[in-house]
Amino acid sequence: GYSVVAVLAPTVLPQGADHVYFEASAVIITLVLVGRYLEGRARGRAGAAVQTLLGQQPSQAIRLSDGEQSSREETVPITAITVGDCLRVRDGDQIPLDGRIEDGAGDIDESMITGEALPVPRRQGDAVVGGTVLTTGSLIIRVEAVGADTAVARIAAMVAQAQAGKLPIQSLVDRVTAVFVPVVLVIAAVTAVLWYVVGPDPALSNAMVSAVAVLIIACPCAMGLAVPTSIMVATGLAAQKGILFARGDALQTLCSIRLLACDKTGTLTHGSMAIESIHGLSPERQEQVLSMAAAVEQHSSHPIAHALCSYVRDRDWPIAHAEDYQVRHGAGVQARVADSSGGWRQVQLLSHGAASAGDYDLKPWEAAVQAVIDAAASPLVVIIDGQVEAVLGISDQVRAEAAEALTSLRQRGVRTVMLSGDHHHQAQTVAQAVGIEEVFAPLRPEEKVATLEQLRDEGLTVASIGDGVNDAPLLAQADIGIAIGAGTDIAIEAADVVLMADDLRRVALAMDISVATMRTIRQNVFWAFAYNTALIPVAAGALYPVWGITLNPAFAALAMAASSICVVANALRLKQRVAGMARPSPTSG
Repeated sequence: GYSVVAVLAPTVLPQGADHVYFEASAVIITLVLVGRYLEGRARGRAGAAVQTLLGQQPSQAIRLSDGEQSSREETVPITAITVGDCLRVRDGDQIPLDGRIEDGAGDIDESMITGEALPVPRRQGDAVVGGTVLTTGSLIIRVEAVGADTAVARIAAMVAQAQAGKLPIQSLVDRVTAVFVPVVLVIAAVTAVLWYVVGPDPALSNAMVSAVAVLIIACPCAMGLAVPTSIMVATGLAAQKGILFARGDALQTLCSIRLLACDKTGTLTHGSMAIESIHGLSPERQEQVLSMAAAVEQHSSHPIAHALCSYVRDRDWPIAHAEDYQVRHGAGVQARVADSSGGWRQVQLLSHGAASAGDYDLKPWEAAVQAVIDAAASPLVVIIDGQVEAVLGISDQVRAEAAEALTSLRQRGVRTVMLSGDHHHQAQTVAQAVGIEEVFAPLRPEEKVATLEQLRDEGLTVASIGDGVNDAPLLAQADIGIAIGAGTDIAIEAADVVLMADDLRRVALAMDISVATMRTIRQNVFWAFAYNTALIPVAAGALYPVWGITLNPAFAALAMAASSICVVANALRLKQRVAGMARPSPTSG
């Protein structure tokens, strides 16, 4: 505008002040646009992880036109497939969509989801994820999810949500920026007045140039990029390693946790349970009673339910029909089961603690319960029509990597405790195997939450980790809830961080990513504020009285663009830092 006035109406300006700055304006605009372009490319690289995930699914699939028994195959676009369709997957092909194996078996590379390098064996009845690769074998799968409901789409949405989230440190930056901008406007105005009043001729031109230089150099673009770019890089890279941050602020909180509360079943143990002993049933009555128990458990995804149903199916025993299925969280399950005579029986499967708290006569079963406990198994009480019919011993195996994972966390200053619903003896046995000294058991879900609150009252930042339905309240109550990826959808939805692989060592890896991210964010924030604070006096002309140096607006634009690019480039350095963090090696067991 000043240059236009100097060309069209030079007489309105003081003598000697009718200079034009068209070339300076063009240089400033060019530098700003170049900076925006480079910044945009860098931010695009930062968000590439989400696009990589979305690009994993193939565009076509082989559909069996008449179901799994059909030999008629047709190649169709992925968008034409619906839930319930049967697809053929050949050796070396990508699995098109989420589903369940109807026929066949093979090894599947699930690294894009879990971060695990080794293929995983899958067989009939197992769930598979779209985008993973069948390395060996041949499968027929029945589609269970399409479009936005697939695991890849949900993961991408979760990562995008975390990237769009605002960390607490971002709120601090926003508050400082809200004060910084008005202060800069005041400094620019004071700069213009001082140059016009006491500056050399042409005073008006010098005043305008210096004020514009202050405004350009103080542009808070770098401050705005300092946090979100780092979040975008970190969450994307973490997803590639099988770690999902469901909320952006979990990135900041995770690095400060000082206590981890662990569930036992499915978290410190594999959760793949088996029936080790049966007490109170003759061989003749086992089929009748356990078939009725399996009728109740077939509605559940709990590891105990899988163990009981597998035991019955392996013996080709029938599983009866059940109605009015109910879950008693932390206690057991119950339902009405049809018996062979056409009547209905009320069947309950309760933990020993829940059965003891109820109106049941357990005195004749004390020896059986103690035998189960002595064998380091968990007692499951089978009750039919109010009468105790059997006590089952359910066992589980401790994860091979659990001790190493918890040792690694303790080396990072994290105290570990166990909160378990099992009998104290079973919980203590597992705790000793993994190196946990503090055990709270047996606890119902509400008692776990109360215990967690007591631990938080010590002033510690608390994380909890679990995989089951009864863990969801605990995950939601902690400062950071961590779900094991193979856990239930309820647990995953309640969590702030999801480990896609069943590997506890990913907790330490997630902490390391959080620490590296916060270090980068602090560097960026310091650089952005220090850079602007240092160059504003130079732009205002603080060096002119001593050395006669002023800052041309074009150079101010270059410096402003360079500041933003440096912030983005430093965020991209997270790629090298995270890539250098060792991915946990597979552990047998």
